[in-house]
Order: sequence, then structure tokens, then C-alpha cells
Amino acid sequence: MPFKPKLVGKCQFCGRPFEAKRISKRFCSRSCVARIYSATHKPGEFRKAYSAAYRATHAEELRQSDASYRENHREELAAKSRAYSAAHAEEISGRWRAHYATHAEEIRRTAANYRETHAEERRSARHRRRARLMGGEREAFALQEIYARDEWTCQLCREPVDPSLGYPSPMMRSLDHVVRLADGGGHTRANVRLTHLVCNLRRTTRGGSRG
Repeated sequence: MPFKPKLVGKCQFCGRPFEAKRISKRFCSRSCVARIYSATHKPGEFRKAYSAAYRATHAEELRQSDASYRENHREELAAKSRAYSAAHAEEISGRWRAHYATHAEEIRRTAANYRETHAEERRSARHRRRARLMGGEREAFALQEIYARDEWTCQLCREPVDPSLGYPSPMMRSLDHVVRLADGGGHTRANVRLTHLVCNLRRTTRGGSRG
């Protein structure tokens, strides 16, 4: 068997001599290969690019996972948020004041647009808050659900309610609580009904309850 001389190379990363099995080998170990790769491929930028690509191709899966985590750790996340807010109150307040000072007009426009496009959601939230403050039972539901259930018919005068009417029309839609919140009634599907605003007000003046 012919004599085969050993090949001795010098690692291009650490500089140590090593015995090479082939002439093209440039590094003495896998560790040096990994370290030279990390040094020349900007691992931070690589991870960012990989993460962005993964999020783009798994958007729905990540959304569901995130929603599930928030639902299962609601109290823990709320406690962490309260603790952070308490420990950084002045810092948060300062950031908000600085942001508002430079974006005041944009914030006002956004708030006005939200009030206009989410009027029903805000009205429903106010009802739930009143029920909570008065110790009544409450359910989360859209007011449109109640309007559709009652077939856009006033449950006091039995006349149709025009969904296109808004404030200050007396014939606009209004949500009435059968048992008023002040008397222990809840904000639940079973205790609410659709009425005209004027019918709701008339019920109040006659000694009933206005929702």
C-alpha cells in the first residue's frame, strides 16, 4: 500500500494546526465552523429575517396561539401589567405627555372617528359598566343582536323602529332594561329589549324604568 503523507493545516479561525483528511479543509472543528459562520453572517440580522419570514407564513397559527395564551393567562398578564404600571408610573406618564404634545391633532381625529364608528359598542360597554357598579348580572353581547331579535319593533308601542335614525330623533332606537339596573336588574339578553327613545322616556316619566 503506497505511503500517504499526513496533511497538516492551520485553522482559519483559531489559528491552531490540525491534521486534515483533505486539502480543502480549513477549520479544525465544528465549533470553529459555527463561530466563523456567526461572525460573518450577522446572527442578529439573520434571526430577524428568519423570524419575519416565519411570522408571515404562520400568521394564523401564531394569532390563535397568542389568543389562547392570553385567554389562559388573563389574570397573570393583568397582574404583570398592573405591577409594571405601578413601578413605572412617572415614566409612562412622561412618555404619554410627550406623545400627546406632538400628535395631539392626530389623536383627536382618531378618537372622534372611533366614537363615530363604534357608537353601539361604546353604548353597550356603558350599560355593562352600570350593571357592574350596581352589582347586577351582565352579559357581553352586541346591541345589534337585540335589535335583530326584536325584529326592529318597539317592544312598548309595537311600531317599527327605523335603523337609519339617530340622535336627537325621538324615534331613534333605544335599549330598555325590563327591570331597571337600579332595582337589581342585569344587563342580560333576557332583561333588555328594543324601544323607541321617546317610548323609553315616557315609561320613565310614568314611574317605570329607563334602560
